[in-house]
Amino acid sequence: MRNQAVKPADQKPCLRRMTRRSARAFTLIELAIVVAIIVTIVTLIVPSATAMWENRKLVDAENVLRGLLSTARSHARRTSGLESGLFFYVDGNGVQRIVAIGQDEENAGSIAWQDVFRVNADRTYSFSAPFRAVPRYVVNPTGTDPNDAVYTFSVSELANDVSIESPTPSGVNQAQRHRNFFTMIYSKEGQLLIRRDVLILDEDRTGNGFGDVTGLLISYDKSGDLPDVDERFTQQDLKVNIDPTATGIPPEKIPYLVTDIDGIAIDFPSVDGLLVYNNSAFSELTSDPSLAAETRDFLLNTGQPFYVNRWTGAVVRGPLAENVAP
Repeated sequence: MRNQAVKPADQKPCLRRMTRRSARAFTLIELAIVVAIIVTIVTLIVPSATAMWENRKLVDAENVLRGLLSTARSHARRTSGLESGLFFYVDGNGVQRIVAIGQDEENAGSIAWQDVFRVNADRTYSFSAPFRAVPRYVVNPTGTDPNDAVYTFSVSELANDVSIESPTPSGVNQAQRHRNFFTMIYSKEGQLLIRRDVLILDEDRTGNGFGDVTGLLISYDKSGDLPDVDERFTQQDLKVNIDPTATGIPPEKIPYLVTDIDGIAIDFPSVDGLLVYNNSAFSELTSDPSLAAETRDFLLNTGQPFYVNRWTGAVVRGPLAENVAP
């Protein structure tokens, strides 16, 4: 008969209690270590992932710009003496859109229509949210002439994101002052035209007073009466006056031009370079009055510059946080 060790009656329960306590302590330590590892990994990965995401958005924006500008330039060179380009604007939903435009073929050669560009596509394009494009000149730190349509925008003008009405100066067909509304135009030779005067014509087949493609306010004087000579369309601010004796309909009588609330056609000057920026982050600054002064620095320091070669149409991505000059 084998001798068997006899354990105290309470030894087994005691060991179980110790084992359970040890297991609990070990599990909590494990959990703390895992949590610490996860926090460390997230701390390392999130900034990199955010940077990768933003860079992907910038690459997408660059591809959109290259494709649309290349198409616009090719169209300008194919058409007979007509200019073509792109119109950047913000729709009623607060999305910045890009649409192809071109001089009106039906009225080619008419001096009254030389600055009128018709929206010639039903499809609009946009950058991946929340990114938008702004002309480089609006943050140009050297601009000083308030009578020049292309000079440093004020803080309030940079902050404006509602409409194209309030920043439009008084007078006939003044150049638009808004960071989100502008054009890029190519000549028939394929040269990028800077400060080209552009009036946008968008059809209103529904008769609701808004352009069918852009959804922007348009106007048409249905009286059919031609204004007096001194009220006829003249180009202003670095523009050549149109001959008042020329035949044809003045642009303020051309139907369906994008206008301000007074029915005055707006001139959307053409630009040669853009900054692509995060509009959500920018809006946080403009919504806080105490941060209003930082809006220009934000665009200068975080906006990605894109340059367009005036002769070849090539789109080049510039370095970040550079001194932006026109």
